[in-house]
Amino acid sequence: MRKLLLPALLPIVCILLLCGFDDKPVVSYYEGTGQVKEIGYHNKEGQKVGEWIEYYPDGAVKKKEQYKDGELISP
Repeated sequence: MRKLLLPALLPIVCILLLCGFDDKPVVSYYEGTGQVKEIGYHNKEGQKVGEWIEYYPDGAVKKKEQYKDGELISP
């Protein structure tokens, strides 16, 4: 269990350090397994900002995208 916890928390810590603390963290999980599905931030207006990372059910990175004020700026 501990081996799964560290990889799941690492992206959260990285995003906190990169995006600062003004934005609201968003983490979604796969049903049943509890593995992280997607992680990123919303600004005060509820728009996606900064780096968003989507994961496969096995924990591998599926895609990374950059957002600014809700608009995709780099896939």
